[in-house]
Amino acid sequence: MLSVRGPGPDAGATTVSAFQLGISLVPALAGAALNAGAGITAVCWIGAALAAAVVPAALLDRALGHRRSRTAPDLVSAV
Repeated sequence: MLSVRGPGPDAGATTVSAFQLGISLVPALAGAALNAGAGITAVCWIGAALAAAVVPAALLDRALGHRRSRTAPDLVSAV
């Protein structure tokens, strides 16, 4: 895919970094909630809240990506 689009930001690294952040953040927050005396269902609510917080960021990224693709020159060359 990157060879078709040409040079640009490495989207794969960004995706993996965001995934790793989520993997690290949820257990830390869940552990803090459980340590503070919350019930086990708090873990599910924390995961749901973080997932809901990511939706606006994903939609914004998608909108900005569409805007960039309309303004960027076509980098696909005939082989």
